[in-house]
Amino acid sequence: MSRLISGPLAALAALAVLAAACGGEEVSGPGEVAAVVEGRDISAVEVNALTDRYLAAPASRGQTGATIPPLERPLALRFVLNYLIRLTMLEVVAAEFDLEVEIDPELELALESVAPEEFAQSPLTADDLRVAERAGDISRRVALALFPEVAIAEDELGRIYQEESFRYESGWSAVVHTAFFGSLTDAESLRTATEQGAPFLKTAQSLGALESGSMGVVTSTSPLPPEILEAIGSLAPGAVSETIQASIGWLLFFVESREEIGATPDEVAREQIRAVLADRERQRLFDEWFQERLTQADVEVDAFYGQWNAPSGTVRPPERGDDRDEDHDTEEDDRERAAA
Repeated sequence: MSRLISGPLAALAALAVLAAACGGEEVSGPGEVAAVVEGRDISAVEVNALTDRYLAAPASRGQTGATIPPLERPLALRFVLNYLIRLTMLEVVAAEFDLEVEIDPELELALESVAPEEFAQSPLTADDLRVAERAGDISRRVALALFPEVAIAEDELGRIYQEESFRYESGWSAVVHTAFFGSLTDAESLRTATEQGAPFLKTAQSLGALESGSMGVVTSTSPLPPEILEAIGSLAPGAVSETIQASIGWLLFFVESREEIGATPDEVAREQIRAVLADRERQRLFDEWFQERLTQADVEVDAFYGQWNAPSGTVRPPERGDDRDEDHDTEEDDRERAAA
């Protein structure tokens, strides 16, 4: 199994227009079609449904750890509509490049193996992951078609190799499940039951685990606390860890399968790094190209949501009805431009 440094997965560019709407033309409500992108409709039903899910999701935290307040609904609607416009534009691009995009069979297999209750604990659905995979596949393939050759500076490659060399040493890879309990007694009950052959996740849920699920593939170089990597790394397939105390509860880890990984030869490691750096640069170039393509697209937006601003490629709030000097933008407009 090869190990790469963290490379960029193809992703959509910044989606949100973070400025509050105030004043402007009165619109009683949205029509059936929220926007049209190069002749492709985005329905108001889809925008509202995704906005409802977005606003119902647990509050997120910023880099400082502070809770980020939820967006007001008009702003959340524009956030979601901008996201859907970009997704739709990706589909337009796929058609322009005559791409036939199919879901990765491995992803589909993985999604089928996830228990419904695990998705119930997440704001994401299986379809969300399918959409993200499709968008990433389109962007990767178009980027490769547009920028087949990308030069990588040798000094940059050498620097990354020195920083990431530990990733290419021998180690292990394991498929891991975990459970978190508020009660030490319940955690120990799970450990005992698992050692006696009970299924780890199903038993964790029956014992009232606060959280439980699959961690996917964990390796000896995964960004986890050393004590957790040590605990997982010491387990054979089918084994459960000792109970580990966390700040507000107790953790258990179960290794479903495990693979030993040999050291990667230097030249192979360097070529893997080169490929990752090339993909990263190719994606950056694609993002610039896609943004330019979006600004040139034929996009119409229902006035209920705002106005399409072609230069930024985003939906902006409705025109304001004040008398301010048009040559002087407010702080809100500066934030909006930065987000776009």
